[in-house]
Amino acid sequence: MVDRKPKTKGGKAGAGRAGEQRQGAADASAAATTLPAAHGWSILMHPLLLEKIETLTAVVARERAKEPHGAPGPNAKLLGHLLDLMFDKIPQRPGDPIYRGGDALPAGWFRGKTGNGRYRLFYRFDSTARLIVYAWVNDEQNLRTYGSRTDAYAVFRDMVADGTPPKDWAALRAAAEDTTVLARTKRVATSRDAHR
Repeated sequence: MVDRKPKTKGGKAGAGRAGEQRQGAADASAAATTLPAAHGWSILMHPLLLEKIETLTAVVARERAKEPHGAPGPNAKLLGHLLDLMFDKIPQRPGDPIYRGGDALPAGWFRGKTGNGRYRLFYRFDSTARLIVYAWVNDEQNLRTYGSRTDAYAVFRDMVADGTPPKDWAALRAAAEDTTVLARTKRVATSRDAHR
């Protein structure tokens, strides 16, 4: 006996147009959840970092509007350096010893330096998943100042101890994978070329 039902591209009988539409929707959903990537690593950002980057981006935009042909100011340079750390330098070797902070960092955390060594970008990564989650960067209120209670490391240790950002990898990742947060992360990733 011969089956008279037409087969679709996937080889299943009877799936037809509805099956193709479902597959199209699944493909669109997968594309919407594609993470920004660099050097083979997927990139996520915690809302704490996004707030800092978005604020800095707005400041740079205002400065550029005032002086469209002027040389980049310190905020534009800092933003460019941070984006370079996040999407080029750190993803090349996130576990490199230069990113370890020894006893100054909570266990499992790493940091990149910029701004003449005064700014720290804190992150964690998972080698198996090839995923980096950037969590926080200090600002001018808590520059690297050895022994000060407003030192970037002291402030970050206190933040992690208080749970923001979370100590737990799964909770950190979940916070960074929130739909709204992920959309913001993608905007930062796509805008980085404008800040080079």
